[in-house]
Amino acid sequence: MRRAHSIAGMVALAAAAAHAQVSAPAGAETALTLQAAEARMFAGNRDIALARRAVEQARADTAIAGQKPNPQLGVAVQNINRNRGIGSGTLRDKTVDTIVGISQTIERGGKAELRVAAAQSLVAAARSDLGEIARTQLFALRSAYHDLQAAQERRSGAEETARLFARSVQAAEQRLKAGDLAAADVARIRVDAARAANDVTTAAADEARAWRWRS
Repeated sequence: MRRAHSIAGMVALAAAAAHAQVSAPAGAETALTLQAAEARMFAGNRDIALARRAVEQARADTAIAGQKPNPQLGVAVQNINRNRGIGSGTLRDKTVDTIVGISQTIERGGKAELRVAAAQSLVAAARSDLGEIARTQLFALRSAYHDLQAAQERRSGAEETARLFARSVQAAEQRLKAGDLAAADVARIRVDAARAANDVTTAAADEARAWRWRS
């Protein structure tokens, strides 16, 4: 019976270690649905946020490209009288020719339209990049999510199998004492139970790695 209790303890320890390894990060829900995970990704993914800002920047550049050139104000001073144009006194007492002018660039040949079209093509490219990044991140999220679910199912199945083997060991020990089962058969069942306990530890490690996508 001591050997049977040893196998049962091994299973219990493996199960406890499994739960310790796969504990969820602080503040995280353990029953996060795929839909909720996707909503979180679109709201907080850094790559998607950067791609969105690139689209916004491209739109701003389009608005700027559609603006006409600003008029320019120019002021020039010339023909300063050497006798009355310098020295003390107010400006009204000086003989100085001052030229004030306003110039406006008039674009020809459809330059403005071409500039806007080029900016709009950059917006389309930025949107395409955003869509590609979103698809890539969504695929990675869904793959990680399903990997986690599969890992959780494997761990649950491994724990159930280990518990069944632990009970089988106990039953085999009883039959051995009653002379109804050979010692070699009991040893084989013990080995199988130990392997099942090891499978629990392995499955727990796989699940812990699958949890990383939520960090």
